[in-house]
Parts: sequence; structure tokens; C-alpha cells
Amino acid sequence: MSPSPVAWRRAVAAAVDDGLVALPLAGLYAVARRRDGGAHAPAWPPAPAAAARARWSVPLLLTVPVAVGYGIADARGGTPGHRLAGLVVE
Repeated sequence: MSPSPVAWRRAVAAAVDDGLVALPLAGLYAVARRRDGGAHAPAWPPAPAAAARARWSVPLLLTVPVAVGYGIADARGGTPGHRLAGLVVE
């Protein structure tokens, strides 16, 4: 049995929205790579100073803006992925 067309549209919407969330993460990773000259990936586990920065920077720069943005988008009828896939939040 094949999935319904709505299921496919919901999957596309989720992929688009997840991709939009991944873009800032990719940017933060690129900045981390650039700071060390791009010679190698950031160390794991991170240095204590880097871990301390991550404790405030990830919520401040990523989690809060994404949550607020998706809340506003849902109040206006759907996230960018929903709109692209032709879905409407009622």
C-alpha cells in the first residue's frame, strides 16, 4: 500500500523545515572550522571555554529564534515547508 499524497506533502514540508533549521548549524560549524584555520574538525569533547560558549550561544542563536519563527509561521497558516507543499494549518 502506497502512502497518501498528503503524507508525501507532509514529508516534503518536514524536510524543507528541517533544512532551514540545519542552515544556521552549518554556518556555526563553518565559523568553528574557519577559526582554527580549517585544518581539522573542532575537537570533541570541546574545550571548557568552547563548551561554556555553547551553553548560551546555541539557545540564543538557534533554539529561541527557530521556536519563535515557527510559532509565528504557524499562527499565519504554516511554516515555509507547509506553504511550499501546499498545506495549511487551521
